[in-house]
Amino acid sequence: MHLLGIIIAILAFIFFLVLAFGMTVVGFVLRLLGWGNHQGVQRRRTTVHANPDAEAPKTKRFSEGEGEYIDFEEV
Repeated sequence: MHLLGIIIAILAFIFFLVLAFGMTVVGFVLRLLGWGNHQGVQRRRTTVHANPDAEAPKTKRFSEGEGEYIDFEEV
C-alpha cells in the first residue's frame, strides 16, 4: 500500500511537470504568432515610460567641494 502512494505521488509530480512545460511552450508559440497578452504588456510599458522619475530612487547629490575620489587596487 505504501508503494502505491509513492507511485501516485510520482505520477502526480510528472503530470504537473508536463502540464507546466506544456503551458510554457503554448504561451511561447502564441506570443511568437502575435496572440499574446498585448494589452497587459502595453499597459506596463506605458506606465514605466510615462513617469520615469516615479520609480527612480532618491539619491543624495554631492556638491563640488564634498568628498573625494579614491583610486584603489585589489590585492
